[in-house]
Amino acid sequence: MRSKKRIKPFLKYIEKMWVEHPDERFGQLLINAGLLEDSITSWNAEISDYPMPHEVMREIQTWGTYGKLGKNKLKEVFIKDLEISHIKKIIETQKHNSKELMNILKNEIKYRKK
Repeated sequence: MRSKKRIKPFLKYIEKMWVEHPDERFGQLLINAGLLEDSITSWNAEISDYPMPHEVMREIQTWGTYGKLGKNKLKEVFIKDLEISHIKKIIETQKHNSKELMNILKNEIKYRKK
């Protein structure tokens, strides 16, 4: 069996790279680090493209917002911190978003109803 001690140093390495390059997509980050073969599928992969439990996804997936009136500076907000009314408006009006992201938003509504 492989040692569990190897996990934390690896995750610290990934964390350090991602903190230094926060605008990169996850797949792009792994390719640039030489950890993943370069392919268009991997390059364009967003964090929402990876299957994770909703309890994790709501903590890491963000939504960019200019505020209720659209006049504020762009701010990234975690899905878990969006108001339900905002999530519903996103689903209703932002149909160009990926199916994966829309599912995360729908799952957040279900999650909060529990």
